[in-house]
Amino acid sequence: MSTNQVTVSRLRWEMPADYSHLSGRIETIIAADCLFVRRHHRDLLNTIDRLLVPSDSHRKGDATAPGTVYIIAPARGKTMHEFTDLLNADNRYQFWQYEQFDQLFSEWTANGGAITAEVPYLIVIRRKGSPSFKL
Repeated sequence: MSTNQVTVSRLRWEMPADYSHLSGRIETIIAADCLFVRRHHRDLLNTIDRLLVPSDSHRKGDATAPGTVYIIAPARGKTMHEFTDLLNADNRYQFWQYEQFDQLFSEWTANGGAITAEVPYLIVIRRKGSPSFKL
């Protein structure tokens, strides 16, 4: 029987001292609605980089899976696209962007549900060199 331990602590993206004890140890990061403040995009990306397990950990015999980040966020003007532009320019990550990632939501919009500018997207991020990801 395995036991999972969950810990909650303060995490300020611009303050690496808040999470330095977790560097390179996090397999999965789930974030929601965190792209609306442009000036924090670089801090978020640097936090992801510090926390996420290395892309080659699964090749070294480590039982840890490649780290994956899931961000749910609306386009909200250009903020989501500006973050994905930063991911492209940074060149450390590969990412996949899904507009229709939830079957129930997709069925609702296909049946006449209104789509607004606040419809969420799913962005899945992995370090370059990690195995590909598909929904």
